[in-house]
Amino acid sequence: MTAITISPYEYHKALIELIKKSKQNFIVMGEILYHLKTDDNFQQAVGEGIDTWIDYVKQPEIGLSRGEANRLVQIYENFVHRLGFNPDEIAQVPIKNLHYLLPVVKEMEKSEDVKELLYEAVSLSQADFKERVYDIKNSEDRTYTYIIMKKSDQTGALTRVYDIESEDIKNAFGI
Repeated sequence: MTAITISPYEYHKALIELIKKSKQNFIVMGEILYHLKTDDNFQQAVGEGIDTWIDYVKQPEIGLSRGEANRLVQIYENFVHRLGFNPDEIAQVPIKNLHYLLPVVKEMEKSEDVKELLYEAVSLSQADFKERVYDIKNSEDRTYTYIIMKKSDQTGALTRVYDIESEDIKNAFGI
């Protein structure tokens, strides 16, 4: 009997396909949870003994925290139900980036405004996208005071250097 050998490339393709399906499943789970949570439909689904949404999602068969379940519901509700995006399009975005984007999207009315953010959510690293969302949420002018510090080579202690204005520092560094 001959063993079938699978190439590393075939493993890679299989992994990519599984990841794609798992992202799609997050959106589908959000849709199902959305319908179950709406009007407490989960109570009709399981009968007596499960009285709260938290109890429902914490059942061993489901095993989600309230936060996880609610985020999935909110992703579906805001991106697909309210703004009309195709679930497959939303599934292209890493789930963590969708979590970062939710607070911003909840306040947006037009899908055109969200579309650019979704593109960034797909193309930027998680850290860069998190920073981008932070900048959007805190878009008011930030106020900074720039200071120069000197560090001792022997002790590593930091000391402030006085007599240098914040404007001079901005000009020196092109800020």
